[in-house]
Amino acid sequence: MYLSIFLFIFLNFFIINGRVQKIEVKGRILCQGKPLQFLDIKLKEEDFFFDDILDKNFTSENGNFELSGEDDEIFNIQPYIQFTYVCCEYFENCQHDTKVLTLPNNLTSFSKHKILYNFGDIDFHKPLHIIN
Repeated sequence: MYLSIFLFIFLNFFIINGRVQKIEVKGRILCQGKPLQFLDIKLKEEDFFFDDILDKNFTSENGNFELSGEDDEIFNIQPYIQFTYVCCEYFENCQHDTKVLTLPNNLTSFSKHKILYNFGDIDFHKPLHIIN
């Protein structure tokens, strides 16, 4: 009985004390310097059980994307972008892969304002240093 009351109070404390955290990311996805058009891309936030989809869209004709979202969390949000792409080198050696790109940890630490992050040009012909 006391345990259920304690859990009820404990969980309500965390639900009430959560804060809305906002994120906006942008960038451009390329394959050998050419834009990957109409690529399905998602902005997600890592959670304990299931990750939240904050926003989803397609890249433009120039390979550009802009995504934004918000989540009500107690702790700092852990946002990332996810997409599946095909990048062929002269119609040979095609790469078909799903990539997950995370934001640097120091961006989300103790941020009280909207987080803005620009991934810049992500070219799959060049090695990436920010991929998990």
